[in-house]
Amino acid sequence: MSYNREIYEKVENRLYEMRLKAADDLEKKKQIFYSRFPRAREIEKSLGLMSVGIAKAVLKGRNVKEALESLKKESENLKEELDEIILRAGLPKNYLEPDFACKLCNDEGFIDGKMCICMKNLLKKESYKKLSDMAPVSGCSFRGFSLDYYPDEGKPSAQKRMRSILNYCSDYAKNFGKNSKNLLFMGETGLGKTHLSMAIASEVVSKGFSVIYTSAHNMTASMEKERFKSSGSEIFESRNYFLDCDLLIIDDLGTEFSTGFSSSAIYDIINSRLILRRPVIISTNLSAYEYVEKYNPQITSRLFGLYDNLEFLVKDIRPKFRSNPAK
Repeated sequence: MSYNREIYEKVENRLYEMRLKAADDLEKKKQIFYSRFPRAREIEKSLGLMSVGIAKAVLKGRNVKEALESLKKESENLKEELDEIILRAGLPKNYLEPDFACKLCNDEGFIDGKMCICMKNLLKKESYKKLSDMAPVSGCSFRGFSLDYYPDEGKPSAQKRMRSILNYCSDYAKNFGKNSKNLLFMGETGLGKTHLSMAIASEVVSKGFSVIYTSAHNMTASMEKERFKSSGSEIFESRNYFLDCDLLIIDDLGTEFSTGFSSSAIYDIINSRLILRRPVIISTNLSAYEYVEKYNPQITSRLFGLYDNLEFLVKDIRPKFRSNPAK
């Protein structure tokens, strides 16, 4: 599972702020406590000087082992006295310790080099927030996808076809992993393509995977904009942004400005993610014929040969939804 650098930095900053808050809260507690129990302040100061005492013992040539044992005994006595003061005050024994949000890693994010569950949860939360900023993910769920708007007429009916697509997408999200397939949602506007892609994204993010949502226009425009910048590293970062996530969702393929660069950029992202075995979900309003007319064989051969094609073959259902939004 991978998250882009921006998400990692936000989570790391959040953990840093949590550690600062814990330290600041502790300092405030200590000042109040020490004002009531001055001896506690003296004890803490003495404990803080223990390491200095060891260094002095070494410099003076004293027996280090003997010095350590003496300081250890003195430290234990002081700690026992401090515990008694806290106990008499009717406070918990750990009152003068930082109150970290995560007791497992002390808000560091890692335990013995392994990522703590708290950091994993923060990464999920930040990833979902970023996804929400990029796409209309709120309210898009499989449970909220109503089949009542699709006509139950013909053989097979639109409703039956959409039930099959809904079940497919639900299973896809449930079993999402490294080897998940690439999907191509085809059909006119207003048929639920965005809703289902966002429902997949929401569930995939909740499982701890990173998701990037973008329109084809924004993806190619951002890459072309960076093409003219002097720093090659910025171009590399932009390309990696669309390559590194676990799932890339490209909406409205076919609405981008058709240029030699845009076609090259789309091919590069599609082909590179195939090589990296990182799935893509693409939605489009184009028909298969329009695809062939618009894109070169390198792109169409991959979309129709290496993607699972899900065809939304009904009419725009949004007027029905607006007239009866309660469903």
